[in-house]
Amino acid sequence: MLAEHAILGGFVPAAAAYYASPFLVGPWEFMGSWDDSINFVENSMIQLPLTPASIYTMFTAIKINVYEPLAWLLKAVVFSILGMDAYAVRLVTLGLHVCNCILLYFAAMRLLCLLRPSASSTSLGCLVGTVIYGVHPLHIEVIGWPSAQPYALALLCTLLCFHCHLRTIESTPSRGWATLSLACYVCSVWSKSVVIFTPVGILLIDVLHQSPRILFEWRYYLARSGFAVAAFCLLATMVLANTDGTHLDADVLHLTWPERWLKAAVVWLWPLRMFLWPTQLRFHYEMPTTLDPLEPLVFLSIVAGFGFTICSVQRPATAAAWLFYSVMLVPVSGLVQHGLVFLAADRYAYIPTIVVVPLCGAAFGHLHSPRRVAALGCLWAAALTHVSVLQLHTWRDEETLFRHGLHVDPSDWRALDRLQELLVRSNRATEAMPIIERALVYTPTHGLKAQLQVAKCLMLLQRTKEACAIYETLLADHPTNAHVNNNFGICLWKQGRVSAARLHFQVAVNGTGLTRGDTSAAVNIELVDAWDPRTPIHARVMW
Repeated sequence: MLAEHAILGGFVPAAAAYYASPFLVGPWEFMGSWDDSINFVENSMIQLPLTPASIYTMFTAIKINVYEPLAWLLKAVVFSILGMDAYAVRLVTLGLHVCNCILLYFAAMRLLCLLRPSASSTSLGCLVGTVIYGVHPLHIEVIGWPSAQPYALALLCTLLCFHCHLRTIESTPSRGWATLSLACYVCSVWSKSVVIFTPVGILLIDVLHQSPRILFEWRYYLARSGFAVAAFCLLATMVLANTDGTHLDADVLHLTWPERWLKAAVVWLWPLRMFLWPTQLRFHYEMPTTLDPLEPLVFLSIVAGFGFTICSVQRPATAAAWLFYSVMLVPVSGLVQHGLVFLAADRYAYIPTIVVVPLCGAAFGHLHSPRRVAALGCLWAAALTHVSVLQLHTWRDEETLFRHGLHVDPSDWRALDRLQELLVRSNRATEAMPIIERALVYTPTHGLKAQLQVAKCLMLLQRTKEACAIYETLLADHPTNAHVNNNFGICLWKQGRVSAARLHFQVAVNGTGLTRGDTSAAVNIELVDAWDPRTPIHARVMW
């Protein structure tokens, strides 16, 4: 067994060096139109000097429908030391990822030693599993996208929570470790709320270690009541923070409850499918035109999901891993809308797929020739590393990212929209025109936000009359909507009806559906008041 560990000891540094090699070549930029602008460049909260007052602000603020005080604090620390540097942010995330892999290996080892103390090859299996997890291209988004950094921080705190809980089981007295475990759980949710159901993992560890009988013992629940209270408070904060994200018109797309359940079924199996066969990875996965139970993707996901569930029932450890994986996907499943609606995202797999490592370790304990399987695992890890390097290069800058997404899915309207915005912002309007025309073809048309998106494309294509006709129609159904009033006001302004335009701008200032912090309507009032009819009209359109 020492020989196998020695071979892996040489392979791991080589794979890690190649995995990180893209960072030897610059430049690396923020993805401004893909949340990095609001999370970093325009985030004044992280650019303040680190004082008790600024830290208090982080712990009392809600930004883009999330409450992540520790993630904001990490951003502030990085900014105070290294400045507003996209390259530095990615290196910090890479460091967190390395720490997570190390912690994951030792947590899996400790868990398996607790459950299977006689297994001799679990260490090799955990090492192979950790390497595969660490270099997997499915996790590149967390490292390559600055705004995904909270996922790495949340996993770090989650793994520390599990470590402390395992020490709680091993130690007597254990109150100190139990308190630390609870504190790490709170910190993990303060980093990223997707780990809200981490206590389910604590429960599963206890059931595997002791007996399912503890589920019927009130003393057990009393001992773990701290997690229940913390989870309730954190869940309430999470729901409060996401209030704006659940609105009917929070995004161009809005799913009915049956559609949400079907989407959740796809998300249930999506990370597993991508982990086993990571192809066509990209920054955005477009929703299918229709969600129907008989659609192949939906139907196969449902059948496979229930098949895995049935097969794991007779194997407690496998069932526990499957249950943890499934539960940790619930917050990102789409059952509750959170801003943008899309099919799935690579980052969603970062935390649920940690179960691969202990499962791999347990599987090696049953093998007669683990050396051969370890060699195959290394070959697979080497292939995954190369794919990861290629994938990481696509996260260098916005244009590369968006063009890669369109290369994989040419009909992705959101990728088309982001690319045309980038081109227009870069004074490449001529190049943007065919992109806008393609976006107009594929953009959804049902709903308020969808119609606003169509009108936006028409405005950019200088088809103003068609766009204004859409705004006028929308105004009849949504007379108080900020976007509709502001944009229709611009149409009136262009027609010379200045007074009527100003009235609509005033309605838009306090209108419904107004994005927090959007001052476009107020600016338009100032512009229209100072406008000279002999000069061109310059106004802010609300998208």
